[in-house]
Amino acid sequence: MTDHAFARGFAPGHDHAASARVESEVMGHLAGELGIMLPSVYAALNRTAVLFQELQRDTHLNAEELLTLTTIATANLQRSQRTAGTKGATLSTVNLVPASQSAVARATCTPRQTMRRRLEKLSAMGAVCATEQGLILNFENEAVLKLLRGLTAPTSAPATPPAALDAA
Repeated sequence: MTDHAFARGFAPGHDHAASARVESEVMGHLAGELGIMLPSVYAALNRTAVLFQELQRDTHLNAEELLTLTTIATANLQRSQRTAGTKGATLSTVNLVPASQSAVARATCTPRQTMRRRLEKLSAMGAVCATEQGLILNFENEAVLKLLRGLTAPTSAPATPPAALDAA
């Protein structure tokens, strides 16, 4: 597929047949060359959108705060997952690795001062603990527990997109 064909197919003023050809070409590229099955992609994206809406509702956090907490949780837990004996471990038994504020800012593509203010808010609500070594999630905080439960719970995501996406 060429960039020219893609642009030509979606440019205003072109007929539906051209768009259909380009769409077919894109779908063929995704399914054939990349091995991506579109129903699987849709299901994963839909689950993510539903989960995100549920987490925002349950935790009363905005998108950036959820991303920050998820990034800190990933940093805290990732090294412990690489060490022997942590398979099946619970949060109370793993050795959490603190994350630096600058690493979280880089990972989320957030300016350092913006991240500092966001972390101050999350710290004030008790979701994040700042130690000399770095940031650790407070795994006893209700918003953090809701986030982790939401990320690990099986979902029964509906077959249709969330209402917020229908308007887009």
